[in-house]
Amino acid sequence: MRSVTLFLLVMVGGLAACSNAGGLGAACESGDECEKDLQCVRSVCVAKCERASQCGDGFSCNEEGFCVVARGVTGNTCSSETDCSAGLSCQLDESDPDDDGMLGATCAEDRNGHLAGQECARDADCRNGTCALGTCVDLCSIDRDCPPTMVCAGIPRVEARGAEFRGCLPERGVISWDIPVPAPSADVLVPVPTHAVSLSMTMSVNDDSQLVGANFLSSPRNVELFDRLKGYLMNPLRHRPLPIQSVLQIPSTSAVKLEPGAYSLSLSSLRPNNTVGSATPRLRATVRVGANASLRLHFHFVDLQEYPCSAQFDGGLLSAATAAASDSFQGYLTTLRGIFANAGIAISTQTYDDVASAGLDNVTTDNARELLALGKYRNGINVFLVRSISPGGALALGPTPGPIGLRGGGTGVIISLESLCYQDWSHVAHTTAFQLAKFMGLYPNRDLNGTLDPIDDSDDTSDNLMFFSSRGTSRVSPGQRAILGASPALDGSAVQ
Repeated sequence: MRSVTLFLLVMVGGLAACSNAGGLGAACESGDECEKDLQCVRSVCVAKCERASQCGDGFSCNEEGFCVVARGVTGNTCSSETDCSAGLSCQLDESDPDDDGMLGATCAEDRNGHLAGQECARDADCRNGTCALGTCVDLCSIDRDCPPTMVCAGIPRVEARGAEFRGCLPERGVISWDIPVPAPSADVLVPVPTHAVSLSMTMSVNDDSQLVGANFLSSPRNVELFDRLKGYLMNPLRHRPLPIQSVLQIPSTSAVKLEPGAYSLSLSSLRPNNTVGSATPRLRATVRVGANASLRLHFHFVDLQEYPCSAQFDGGLLSAATAAASDSFQGYLTTLRGIFANAGIAISTQTYDDVASAGLDNVTTDNARELLALGKYRNGINVFLVRSISPGGALALGPTPGPIGLRGGGTGVIISLESLCYQDWSHVAHTTAFQLAKFMGLYPNRDLNGTLDPIDDSDDTSDNLMFFSSRGTSRVSPGQRAILGASPALDGSAVQ
């Protein structure tokens, strides 16, 4: 008798059960020989299906839960992997035959490549001939064509100038991939699937004497969103080129909602005199798909031994080994959780790691990147707790918005514990929340120059979380809450 597990891999179906003859795993020749609600699959009585992946290669799962043999042969048109017989895959055509914005596809022999869901750089890397968003993607028509936890989403095809196809993508999580940039100044397309809620574009160069950033960005509907020549405050999206690395995130303002489709991005490296540089930028795109409201924080303790204000550390030392049992540190986390709960976000997971300082315990703007490069985690946000930040009085450092999904981590925020000498852990928690919110895409509701944030319904009062002194309360406006809730930093489970 074959094992029940086999049915998950290979099933032949469409045969309804109508007797109580055989139970789950019993031998059969037809559905009549299996118990009610079972079907006969390759001579074994098995349960009905919910997804095509339970039926194996070359089958679909119909609305009644029966596996149906695919009839598509080489050269037949298809719209889903489930249309093609075993050994074939539904592979995209280069053209849009109906001129309806949807690419056609044809059943063709499987290639010698990676399976769906595995990382890829080009179509030739994939068994199914389709590489999109950095992963091999099976074509689909409906959600049932996809494995559990995945949905059938519309995906812009960059190679076809944004024409769409439907493919299986994770229902929720974070997808990050590299987009090739051919020259120091270049135009690229950035695809956004239909169920994405946020997009983060991280641009970087290796030369610290050059800046990098966007020159121009337009939406899939060809609406101008950013033009560097117009100035920082004159665009619907705020962004400025920065040394080594900069980020452009959607949404980060109430004025610009994320749209599915292909965004047109012009980016370049820049010299200090604002001319195009010599370094070719790297571009890492990240989309968060599906709803999620949990945030993972990864705490890095940077050489806090013999700290002058260690009386606030309970046992005199705060480290990866003592943090979980420290009443003061856990109280800090409780305050932090309460602040983010007010924004509808749960802090779900924490990790604790020690960092050998090598002179990085007192952080400056010059060595901050060196410390952030030690961040171990690429998902969620790395939080570095240090002795102090220079110049004196600085409480935190970090980008706005921050890069998400970088390979190997190397990003995060830096929090000074110097204020424990004259404040308490509650003050540190508010400082941390303020800096994390900036990393997630919020700007101060009013900065030192009086500039207001780009969120329509936020005010400039000091009882807002984003008041520039970082001494506000936990209050956020609905618009600010929406930006935080869409952040790609939420949900630490990245796809790749």
